[in-house]
Amino acid sequence: MSKSRGSEEITERKRAEAALQESERQFHTLADSIPQLVWMAEKDGGIFWFNRQFESFAAISNRSYGCDWTVLLNPVEPDVLLRWKECIKVGTPLEIEITLRASDGRYVPFLTRIVPLCDSAGTVNRWIGTHIDISEQKNREQHTRLVVDELSHRTKNLLAVVMAVANQTARHATNVVEYKERFGERLKALAKCHDVLVRDNWQGASFRDLLAVQLEPFQETSKGQIDAIGPPIILTPEVVQYLSLAFHELATNASKHGALSADQGHVSIHWLHKRSETVCVHWHESGGPPVALPKRHGFGRVVVEKIVPQALNGVGALNFSPAGVNWTFEFPMQPRIIS
Repeated sequence: MSKSRGSEEITERKRAEAALQESERQFHTLADSIPQLVWMAEKDGGIFWFNRQFESFAAISNRSYGCDWTVLLNPVEPDVLLRWKECIKVGTPLEIEITLRASDGRYVPFLTRIVPLCDSAGTVNRWIGTHIDISEQKNREQHTRLVVDELSHRTKNLLAVVMAVANQTARHATNVVEYKERFGERLKALAKCHDVLVRDNWQGASFRDLLAVQLEPFQETSKGQIDAIGPPIILTPEVVQYLSLAFHELATNASKHGALSADQGHVSIHWLHKRSETVCVHWHESGGPPVALPKRHGFGRVVVEKIVPQALNGVGALNFSPAGVNWTFEFPMQPRIIS
């Protein structure tokens, strides 16, 4: 080999080494700029480099100090280490969801990908591993599951209420026309209740808002005849649904036969915290036609006397005083809903 040819080969080798070093420098710069944890390992799996995100996550201060990423594994995931060792043995990539222990002791979920870097003959020279934080994705998935479960619960509960209303309305209706009219009115009352709950993200509704939507049709025709007084109280969605039915039935009866059917009639609705965990409601009618005990036990009475007290684990009393209908109802602030 001539001196000049040897010099050219040395120069070419230096250029190749410089190009390789520049390529690695660029890779390290790129890896340090992304949010994922990145490391590189020898063919036996021993890490010789990791990016700044990995350094920060694992609280490793010396970047030249090797780190076995498997020491960060959650002890409840023992099969991960076995799978990684098998990949090293056979030279296949690994993709898996795992949790790694952060420097503050938290276990963070990651999507982990480890791929072999092979030469032209297919021999594994190195490994490159990446860990993508999927905490936000997991939180969204959990939130979605909770929303779906809650929606399923609410739907079943609402359907149960609708079925009960349909059955009881049919039982007490004298003909199809009456059934259609009364069932339609009750569905509208439930729809208004649903609108209030949706407006407040289904977190519940205030007692005053519940009354406002249920009494709105009657307020329009009976201006100044209805008073509603009580402290701010937020009711659970289930309580809102059942109390909406009760107030709809009471107001409907008052408009047809009671205080709201007369110009001088008056309805007062009071509610209060009888104790910190108990709510007491009082519906009182006056100034209307003389009241007599109904001969027929209609659905409205079933709702007020049985369905609502049983559903909300409360105690109520409906009184047909000659001076006007009275209803008192007491229930726990966070009632045990009976399904």
